[in-house]
Amino acid sequence: MSTFLLVAVILLMILGVLGTLVPLLPGLPLVFGAALLYAVVDGFHDISLLTMVILLILTVLGMAIDILSGTIGAKKYGASSWGVRGSIIGSLTALFTGSPVGVILGALAGAVIGELFTGKPIKKALKIGIGTLVGVLGGTMVQFIIALVITVTFIVKVVF
Repeated sequence: MSTFLLVAVILLMILGVLGTLVPLLPGLPLVFGAALLYAVVDGFHDISLLTMVILLILTVLGMAIDILSGTIGAKKYGASSWGVRGSIIGSLTALFTGSPVGVILGALAGAVIGELFTGKPIKKALKIGIGTLVGVLGGTMVQFIIALVITVTFIVKVVF
């Protein structure tokens, strides 16, 4: 297999791993897509179809956890549907600002504003906002770990 392709795929994977920490980059899909590109070009010689199916399952699982993590965190800390909606709206609004920190703070602020809208006291609303933040950060860590697992699996299968 071409050295250029291997280097390009590994660089894409590194970018994808970093993308799990930066909300503006498609982290897990980029890592999986790079592995799939290599596997297809290589004719599934170094990376088997079964391995790719397992990596796809991990990718989908990681993305689902990331999507649900903020909601799970908010609910665990007692959020109402307004707090959950506020968290989602805050994340999406902040996403358009281009700031990774803004996305995290947007989820927190949105949850707090949503809870204040329902009449909850500020202390309770802040607690729910913190729960949302904990959930979002937990989801980010899960994606990061899965991206690393996929990248290491790829390197072990192809290089060693």
